[in-house]
Amino acid sequence: MPEFVACPACGCRVQMADSMIGRMVRCISCGHRFTASSPTEPETRRVEPQPAVEAPPRTGPPPLPPGFDEPAPRVGRPNGEPDEDRRPRGPDLPCCPACGRRVPWEAMRCPHCGVELETDPGYARLRRRAPMRRDCEPHRGSLLAGMGNATLLTGGLTLCVAGLPLLVALPLGITTWVMASNDLAKMRTGEMEPEGKPQTEGARTSAITGLVLSVFFAAGWGLLALHRLLQ
Repeated sequence: MPEFVACPACGCRVQMADSMIGRMVRCISCGHRFTASSPTEPETRRVEPQPAVEAPPRTGPPPLPPGFDEPAPRVGRPNGEPDEDRRPRGPDLPCCPACGRRVPWEAMRCPHCGVELETDPGYARLRRRAPMRRDCEPHRGSLLAGMGNATLLTGGLTLCVAGLPLLVALPLGITTWVMASNDLAKMRTGEMEPEGKPQTEGARTSAITGLVLSVFFAAGWGLLALHRLLQ
């Protein structure tokens, strides 16, 4: 009849056949090697009862912890908008399908069990953006877009009007380039409204393109005039 054999090292009890009694076996829990022996009669010992501890008399309800009745602080951005893009913590984190523990959204592998996780394409919305200040400046996207288009148009006209539009495209393009770069830097730090970022980036690109075209065409007209003078 199978009997339960206890490991003398860790106390783990395993059911073994009668043919294994008296042989050297290894504990499945701690790996300790010992000779399997049939269990003996369990020894009984008398346990003295513990003296009863009288509970102290209650004089009133227990005091509330400090700050119990105070309103919960509102978590939001400095400009008063709710912080919906904050990094999730605690119960907001997903669970690993293998071990069930909480893991970050951006984790490729579970830090607890090492199983490979699927990436969530919707995590991009959870990335923290730079906080926007309440006294941020209004963006100048429309103005810069107009200046960039004017620079681009003037750069194209340089080919047709013997390079004279370079006198307009050069200061206009440099001014647009500098203003757009400064506005983009302020948008990254939250000092300017980020809604005009696409227009500002397009204006900077148009200004650089107009400058390159105007300088290239003006240089071509200059080389042509020099060639005519040397003939």
